[in-house]
Parts: sequence; C-alpha cells; structure tokens
Amino acid sequence: MRLVLKVDPDQFPAELKSISRELRTESDRGSVLVGAALLDEALEQLLKKRLISPAQRKDRLFDGAYSPLQNLSAKADLAYRLGLISSHELKCIHIVRSLRNDFAHYVQVRDFGEQSVKDRVGDLLDLNCGLFDGLHKVASKMPAEDAERLAPLRLEGGTTSMMQSLGPRVCFEFIVSLFVYLLRHTTDAVPKIRPLVGS
Repeated sequence: MRLVLKVDPDQFPAELKSISRELRTESDRGSVLVGAALLDEALEQLLKKRLISPAQRKDRLFDGAYSPLQNLSAKADLAYRLGLISSHELKCIHIVRSLRNDFAHYVQVRDFGEQSVKDRVGDLLDLNCGLFDGLHKVASKMPAEDAERLAPLRLEGGTTSMMQSLGPRVCFEFIVSLFVYLLRHTTDAVPKIRPLVGS
C-alpha cells in the first residue's frame, strides 16, 4: 500500500502544523527522537488496526520490554510484509530509525550540522520528491500564509537546493510530519484481518 496524499485542505494544515510544532519545540536531538517516536506510534496503530485483536487484555505482540513488536524496526518490517507500507516507505522509516539511534546512542552526534545527519536527511529528500507534487495541489486551497511556507519546495534545484534553502532540520521535520500524518490517515482505511475459523 503506497501512502497517498489525499487531504482535506481545511484540516491538513492544522494537523501538519500540530505535528511539526511538536518537533520544532525540541532540540535537534529531541526532534529526531520525538519524530521517530511519532512514527513508531503511528505504525503501531496501523498494525493494530490490521491485526486480529488479542485474545487477552494485554497485547503480547506490542506490550512489554521483550515483546516482538516493541521496536520501530520490527513494526516497520511487519507493516511492509503485510502490504501496509511500500518498500519506499520502509526505507524512509529505517533512515529515521538510524538517525534516532545515532542521536540516542552517540554523544558526538549533536545536531543537524553533522555531515552524516545531513547525508541521511538528503536521502530522505531524494526518496520523497513525489510527496511534494501532491502538496502543491493542496497549496492552492490553503490560506496564503500556509501556502507561502511551501514555496521553497518549488525550488528548481531539486533536493540539494531544498536542503540549502530550508536546512536539514526543517526538511527532516517536514518529511517526518508528513509521514506521521499519512500513516495516521492510512490507518482509517485499513481493514482488519478476519480469522479463518470462529473466534
């Protein structure tokens, strides 16, 4: 299932702003950690919507320190294997996961100025050029102030120009916010698996 930008122009800016605001209020390290946590939470909801409900109150797949779907990597891989996300989205989630791990576990990775961080954000931009096309269609129905914020995404120089104009942090936060939004709204359209035999 490919994440598709189908939005109500009246709701999209408010929800996107809310997610972006949550990331913007953090330090660079916090922005990456919170962004990965939001993706993790959105993937968990997507998977829970698809999977048969647990027989017990406690969901042993997700709850507990040693549950098989406790981490972002396992959730992303299962979502891909169930056809809930594409290989493209899987790659993007693993890039965010890798950034999260670096910010969480290596003291020397402090901010978006690090070359390794810039490179990964550049990879995210390269993988997501198509998302920006859908935004331009929505921008015409947005209030002028919101549409103006999308103007740098029309740069002729492509993703390198975007990165130079907006900076790696803004690019990261924008892409993660958009992915979280799309995952949340994809969840609404996901049918639950039906048991083969009576439950």
